[in-house]
Amino acid sequence: GEVGTYDPEDYSTNIEEDFLHRCDLERLQEVLSQLSEEDREFLMDCFIYEADYIKRLSAKYGITGRAVRWKKEKLLNALREKFFE
Repeated sequence: GEVGTYDPEDYSTNIEEDFLHRCDLERLQEVLSQLSEEDREFLMDCFIYEADYIKRLSAKYGITGRAVRWKKEKLLNALREKFFE
């Protein structure tokens, strides 16, 4: 079924999974809003640029590739901690 809808004859619809997914997304938005705008942008850039993120973010922020990886890990660890508080 379509996300957010329930068809009693569609056994692939799982209301509980849909509800938990929406709760997780709301919690993620809440946790992300606690980061600075720069940190949110940095993380978004990491995922937008995917495989090429280290090179692009090094140039954009004027930091080394090692610093890019360190900052990404630091921010993701902070998000994990806040998400599961």
